[in-house]
Amino acid sequence: MARILQSGNVKRIRGIGIDQHTAFLLDPDGQGVVAGTGAVYFFEVSKMPAVCRPGMPLAFAGISVSKLVSDGRFNLRAWSGDGPRYMLSVDSGAVRSTQLGGDIY
Repeated sequence: MARILQSGNVKRIRGIGIDQHTAFLLDPDGQGVVAGTGAVYFFEVSKMPAVCRPGMPLAFAGISVSKLVSDGRFNLRAWSGDGPRYMLSVDSGAVRSTQLGGDIY
């Protein structure tokens, strides 16, 4: 995400991460529901990375995450859902989270 933003071709990046044994079932209207035993993560960031260069530890803040588990619902068009939200940042290559306990997942 940091490299894509740094390229200057886009102003915002959105991504979806899906755990093993998990699926995000999407309707044509952009509504989806999580099925399975893991979680689905919806990422969004529009801040440029502070450091994103070969041979240098990444520094990147402002990564918004929505985490949904089985039966959780998410609307791709509105980019919102019913799961908990937290923020991720990377400082000198170490990932930090605002989630309770500092968990990144």
